[in-house]
Amino acid sequence: MPEWLSLNPVLLAVTGIASVSVLISILIANRAMKRVRVLETHIDELGTELNAMTHSTLGMGRKLHQLTESQDTMLRALEQIQKNDPAKVSYSEASKLVAMGADIEQLMNACGISRPEAELVTALAKKKSGQRDVEKDVPVLNTKV
Repeated sequence: MPEWLSLNPVLLAVTGIASVSVLISILIANRAMKRVRVLETHIDELGTELNAMTHSTLGMGRKLHQLTESQDTMLRALEQIQKNDPAKVSYSEASKLVAMGADIEQLMNACGISRPEAELVTALAKKKSGQRDVEKDVPVLNTKV
């Protein structure tokens, strides 16, 4: 009888089971390594996408900041324009000149307004102060509904 058959049958069975277990472990390890490589590839792709999204978000943040600054600048400019509205200045200045006794021609020259505007400012200022222009009353349009 060959010598390897004379070995203990339990020892042979354990050796066989251990060999099969090692082969199965090697197969499982190979599959796990393939999965690890696939997952590493996915992680790299996700990292690249995250990097691109981060750069995009930072760019949009910078653009939003620029737009906000631009809007603030425009709002300040609009406020300055509204504060220095020549039409408002002219009419308020014209009212003051009428109160000081300026006539229609002087209002037109000093404030840069048209004759009808000067006549209207004069009539309104005099009506407000209770005076009436004896030379020329400006007609008032009365509408009844």
